[in-house]
Amino acid sequence: MDTLGFRKYRGTGCVQSGKTFTLDVIPLAWHLKERRENVIFGLPEMDMAETKWIEEIQPVFQASPELRWLLPVTGRGSRGGFATLIKFRNGCSLKFMGGSGKDSRRSGATAPVVIKTEVDRYDQSTEASRETTAVEQMEARTEAFDDRMFSYEECTVTTEDGRIWSEFNAGTGTELYTQCVECRQPVLPGRDDLHGVEDSGNILQAAEACSFACPKCGAVWEESDRDSMLAVERLVPVHRGQVPVLGDDGRVRVEGPLPPTDKLSIRWNAFLNRFWRAATIAKAEWSALYSKHPDEMDLKRRQFAWALPAEPKEFDLVPLTLGEVFNRFSGWGVGVVPSHTRWITRGVDVSKTKLDYVTRAWSTEDDGKTWFGRAIDIGEVDVEWETLGVREGIIDALTKLRTEKSVFQDRQGNVHPVHLSLIDGGWMEEVIWSWLIDLKERDINGWMIVLGRGQSEPPGRGAYNEPHKVDAAKGPCLFKGENCYIRLSDKHKLPFVIENTDEWKSFVHDAYATPVNQNGALTHFNAVTAAEKKVIREFVKQELSETRKRRKVPHRGIVDVWVHENSVPNHKFDADCYACVGGNLLGVRIATRARHVPTPPEPQATQSITMPDGRPYMQMGEVPR
Repeated sequence: MDTLGFRKYRGTGCVQSGKTFTLDVIPLAWHLKERRENVIFGLPEMDMAETKWIEEIQPVFQASPELRWLLPVTGRGSRGGFATLIKFRNGCSLKFMGGSGKDSRRSGATAPVVIKTEVDRYDQSTEASRETTAVEQMEARTEAFDDRMFSYEECTVTTEDGRIWSEFNAGTGTELYTQCVECRQPVLPGRDDLHGVEDSGNILQAAEACSFACPKCGAVWEESDRDSMLAVERLVPVHRGQVPVLGDDGRVRVEGPLPPTDKLSIRWNAFLNRFWRAATIAKAEWSALYSKHPDEMDLKRRQFAWALPAEPKEFDLVPLTLGEVFNRFSGWGVGVVPSHTRWITRGVDVSKTKLDYVTRAWSTEDDGKTWFGRAIDIGEVDVEWETLGVREGIIDALTKLRTEKSVFQDRQGNVHPVHLSLIDGGWMEEVIWSWLIDLKERDINGWMIVLGRGQSEPPGRGAYNEPHKVDAAKGPCLFKGENCYIRLSDKHKLPFVIENTDEWKSFVHDAYATPVNQNGALTHFNAVTAAEKKVIREFVKQELSETRKRRKVPHRGIVDVWVHENSVPNHKFDADCYACVGGNLLGVRIATRARHVPTPPEPQATQSITMPDGRPYMQMGEVPR
């Protein structure tokens, strides 16, 4: 392990396949004897420690002449006894550490090595903890040892969000391929390659009729074939992104680079478990298939036999990393309007202490076929609520934003106004309406309230409902965009926007996953100074503050919804969505990788809409006074 270049090892596999022995006991013995290092051993509960020591660790040491002499002969842990801290005869120690209880229980020891078993059971913060998860707290016990540290984790797979599955995907994602005895091709047999179970009338027939078959050539393997294929010399580790290829000499070689990660992670399934015959696996599969609770039993088989996570009721989609978004520079400095800019829009999120805003310039070089959205200004305006009160503080902040951030210049010095600003009306809506009414009386346009509606609930009150009819004269829909539309307020006689929050948040993430030179790519200004880089870092953190889930919603079908499950603010993420909605209302039409939106030949822009009294409600390009 010290020659592989990895210091973190993660593993999962089927039950009763030597997982604990391979991923816990062997590393433990190696570190205690060969490297003479202290080890921390993490478990979900301290009640498990004695069983783990007496039944799984101590017998291995007693059975090996090279390890037996290390066992203590006096004091705690000697003569078959147990202690949470065991001192070995070479001076090294083994400290058991539980994942439950207060943080102080995991803060009193340090060691260069930490081994954690069943990590999914304590990878979450508890009411008793004010820090991070117990797994991470144990990991932190090794930080003082820098490049001397080693970390091991193992567990049976639970869910896609579980610790071990996440760590497996974050690591090398190594799978063990073998060679078919017939076609000699490298294969990775799985559950779908076990045949004869479903057609059997009873469990004995399943055991007799079942067999594994090659996923490539279809050859049926006898148990002796499987034994031959599972010989160590025939197993080939293949990391994520690599491809096993059969060479001219009949040997398998692996093509492709090693994934850029500091973790070696490995997974194996029931086919690779030499303790189970195919008939044994088939019996368990048949029992699960025809049990009184087939769904529950199928879940157990996925996790315990095939090392696969439970099929989630909701799926995380298009995950972005902080680095991916942070490095999406546009090549233009802060506040600089890019060439070929057609529209500039802004989204504003309102809270008690500040306004968060994102301003985007929408440019196109081919008459509306390819659009780029570049964030040219990202920032905040303080709400002086302590001195002015909340109401007047919000009005004051909105006025400052309008007057101080009205126009931007390109590199040639040409002035470009902000054409449309959308203000979140989800909080202090009446205050914002009063400010907009004042603008109307002064004949200042280009500002509207936007109300976000989600799709996590069936269509109805409070959820986004797509309008079917557009009536530019009196509503209820004056103008219809993509997952957004404009209505006229009966009370205030001013237009406002309703947008599908979930779809527009998906739009933002999809656009950030689009290559920067392709249609619909979102980027941000090129941060040069330390202050500008700080702004971008905070902006990116908020852009990634929510998680997209795919759910089945009654009367809607499969939809994408967004959930905010952490403490990172999401104000600028909301503001960015509003800026993108504004672009759509002005005629920007984008089909991102996950949104195949047909581009109309001549997209209608909202400045063609008029108020009931005949006046245009939005004079595009006007510099606010």
